[in-house]
Amino acid sequence: MDKVVKLCSRNRDLLHKFSRLTLNRLGSLVPLRLPLQIFEKVMDVNVAKEVEKDRLIVEHAAALFYDGKEPGPAYVAAVFEKTKEVDREYIKKLSLPLITIKVRYEDFEEIRKQRISRLSQAVCDVLKAWNEDETFEDAVRSSFGAAQFGETIGAILHLYNLETMKLNRSIAVHPPFHLVLEPITNALYNTMEDAAKETVTGCVREIYGD
Repeated sequence: MDKVVKLCSRNRDLLHKFSRLTLNRLGSLVPLRLPLQIFEKVMDVNVAKEVEKDRLIVEHAAALFYDGKEPGPAYVAAVFEKTKEVDREYIKKLSLPLITIKVRYEDFEEIRKQRISRLSQAVCDVLKAWNEDETFEDAVRSSFGAAQFGETIGAILHLYNLETMKLNRSIAVHPPFHLVLEPITNALYNTMEDAAKETVTGCVREIYGD
């Protein structure tokens, strides 16, 4: 399998696992079970958006690496602009009568740029260490120690969580539905952070062992 395709596939699997853990944790909060059914579509579409956005970042980072360059500020700014195209598709798919979306990039631009930078650098590091006869896991172990890899994945997920919370300011929920979704919004960030830690632990164990 092509290395870039493999990187995108592993990233997609990680994000879906993270999303399932988040929804399962939210579902365990009994008062949230009813509004959670409404919220799940938002979460599913948002994860699909993130998978597509990360695919774009991975492909651009790989192209940069194979061109012998590093992901500097100009690269990050250019990729950030391209991610807005993914956002526009996300908004179309999330067309619901109970919400209005007007993306406020000023709320999370720097957070997204940090995430683009961290993910792009990780891609470059793995590709640099990835010999033709080795697996993805071999390349990761050659690039990072277990603790460093966990910190890198954790930081990328943390930035995603921060952006998600900032993005909430771009979504206006029409009355009276805001009363239904408000409890989930309030619980979401801490739940995502807990799910991220569990996801990172599982990912590190899978690659490095116990």
